[in-house]
Amino acid sequence: MRCCTFVVYFISYPQSLTYQSLSVGTYFLNGIDSKWVRSYSRVPLDSEPEVVGKSGMLAPPIVLRLAKRDSVSTPATGMLAASGDGKAPTRVACVITGTSAGLPHGDDKGDVFNPSNLQALVEGKMQCIRPISGTLRAAMLDKNVVQLKKYPGGKTERFPVSSDKDVIKVAAQLGTLDLNDSYGVPEGLAQTMDIAAQVAVAAGLEALKSAGLVSGKSNDPKEWKLPEQYRDTTGVVYASSFPAMDAAVGEVMKFLQSKTVGAQSAERLVFTLRNRLLRVSPDRQLADDDEAAFARLLSRVREVEGGGRSSPVSDDVSVSSTASTGPYEFDRKFLFRVLVLGNAQLAQLAGCRGPNTQTNAACAGTTQAIGMAQDMLISGRAQRVVVVAGDNGSGGTLLPWLGEL
Repeated sequence: MRCCTFVVYFISYPQSLTYQSLSVGTYFLNGIDSKWVRSYSRVPLDSEPEVVGKSGMLAPPIVLRLAKRDSVSTPATGMLAASGDGKAPTRVACVITGTSAGLPHGDDKGDVFNPSNLQALVEGKMQCIRPISGTLRAAMLDKNVVQLKKYPGGKTERFPVSSDKDVIKVAAQLGTLDLNDSYGVPEGLAQTMDIAAQVAVAAGLEALKSAGLVSGKSNDPKEWKLPEQYRDTTGVVYASSFPAMDAAVGEVMKFLQSKTVGAQSAERLVFTLRNRLLRVSPDRQLADDDEAAFARLLSRVREVEGGGRSSPVSDDVSVSSTASTGPYEFDRKFLFRVLVLGNAQLAQLAGCRGPNTQTNAACAGTTQAIGMAQDMLISGRAQRVVVVAGDNGSGGTLLPWLGEL
């Protein structure tokens, strides 16, 4: 499970700042070469921070270098903005002004976006990895995974995962997340999101709060809305490796499980077994001992499960499923959950009316999303962009499918 967010901003800088103006230990962008490869540096941990002017705004070296030029760099990392007072144009840089990170809590009741999460993790007071349940380990074994082991010289060997000792034992799994309780998201809207979209929305709202754009003091939806003057110029980019997969796989598995033996009532299974034996019998009749055995078994089932009235045993009887889960019923919200609407839903909740899109680049998704946000800022399509990334690959639905990869 992963979820993180950045609010990327345009900020104007004086031309006299140096990298010492950045916080100690901060990583900053040096530049981008002709192949769009970014290079970074870090402010030395032993350096003394420099405070410039009243604002104390920060600028990386690339901004200072470009500020001496009259044209935008190619590829551009900033843009020129007219000051409006007759002075020389000022280089405008793309910076991060707010962040948030949701951490998994497993079966604990801890808040995924508790403000103390990251600090506790850094101080070693928090453990996100916990044992996987026996049910999930059994589900992974059911997938009949065959691992490929490679040896020096090119030899390969296939190893089937056939016992509990061969599957993974620990994982970082999501904890408690309630959009309605924490952010005032209507329950009907929250139900249209799969888990990945929910954590992405929560991460985006928390990042806006971190950037000081929303107050977020309670679960009043108004406190998570952008001020009107920022809405038209705020965009959203959503990165996810498995968007909507949690919802799609979960719904399909729910349907299939409703059709399996384990989902049927014991009474239905008794009738099904008797009817199958009748079909393979030459004279389509069962021996008296067999009929008596089925009658005793059926009586015992009704006694244990509290079944209804007795009925004659016949080969054309039709019994509806009385499994505890009930018959499968298609959920009309399924379409919304598989449409990958996390970016649109975040925009709806926060009032972001700028450019809005979603991307998938596997492990590089967040990096790519930040690059896309930078392009939006440089092109002038937005003045700030909320970049959100979220997945739930270690959840109970996807872990059996992804845990052995």
